[in-house]
Amino acid sequence: MTEEHRLISAESVTEGHPDKVCDQISDAILDDLLAQDSSSHVAVETSAATGVFLVFGEVTSEGYCDVQSKVRETLRNIGYTSSEVGLDADSCGVVVAITEQSAEINQGVARLTGDQETAASREERYEAQGAGDQGVMFGYATDETPTLMPLPIYLAHRLAFRLTEVRKSGEVPHLRPDGKTQVTIEYDDNDKPVRLDTVLISTQHDPEVTQDWLAVELKKHVIDPVLDEVLGSKVPHDNYRQLVNPTGSFILGGPAADAGLTGRKIIVDTYGGQGRSFRRVRHPLGCEEHRGCRPGPQGRNPNRLRYWRCRPGIRQRGDLRHRARRDARPDRRRRTQGLRPAPRRNHRRARPEAPDLLEDRRVRPLRPHRR
Repeated sequence: MTEEHRLISAESVTEGHPDKVCDQISDAILDDLLAQDSSSHVAVETSAATGVFLVFGEVTSEGYCDVQSKVRETLRNIGYTSSEVGLDADSCGVVVAITEQSAEINQGVARLTGDQETAASREERYEAQGAGDQGVMFGYATDETPTLMPLPIYLAHRLAFRLTEVRKSGEVPHLRPDGKTQVTIEYDDNDKPVRLDTVLISTQHDPEVTQDWLAVELKKHVIDPVLDEVLGSKVPHDNYRQLVNPTGSFILGGPAADAGLTGRKIIVDTYGGQGRSFRRVRHPLGCEEHRGCRPGPQGRNPNRLRYWRCRPGIRQRGDLRHRARRDARPDRRRRTQGLRPAPRRNHRRARPEAPDLLEDRRVRPLRPHRR
């Protein structure tokens, strides 16, 4: 009996992607305030358009952050230092609209204040810590990679990281900050990766670059090193599709080409959407973003809470109850024995055809109205 194979895809973005630029700006402001006051309450959002950034949100902290300088410093580190690449960190506009956190929201977060928080133990502070909003978080861990993350998203992250490395080091010239990677892995019926199907890289570049030259350079300096390092001999990758800038040239990028917003890459920041495709996790994502927020019940990456709790069981090859349940299914046992799946007895029966209303005795035709 043939196995049921399926393709799982995941994408990642480089640090120059508009949404990821906004994430880094919000994170930089949060890190600066936490470094000055560890009990800071920060919820900062960032939006970006052509040549302008809007930083807004709520902050309660004893520290002070120069938002204008922090935004420009972050943009310089990314590589947006000239209008030729679509954005100049020194000349772009920065609008700041940050206010103090609402006292009504704060009373649900900070249940210990002042001397009470100082005298409380770590466990007491943790138990007393609340959340400013409700949210449902899911997460899991897998033994596909050393980081216990799914293989497609891990490989996409490694490609994006390597793409940024060769750009900043000059190993591959004529590259610009914006970029995206996507990987497709083929899985068998036992949720095991069996083959690399597709690798896609879209990267911003200078006008004088041809797509053929770019494809050769990226394969040599980015794709091949990462595939050999991550996959090695465990997953075959000698026959896969390679797509580099499949839509054509990619000269204009960053916020000049597409607006950016904090928290719009939560799939990239978690599992790459793989939990939707696997039966063991119905939905790995929550309803809260992960950037520019203080650590807590809904911290900077709340879905990782479940991930970290799953790590010991995965490391010890124990507590893999989802696999035990999966192997205990009657259909799985019959497949391993070479038998067909048992017929389902609780399947839905076909509904009978609807009767003609005029012929049904329970429904009488309307009579004309008599005056």
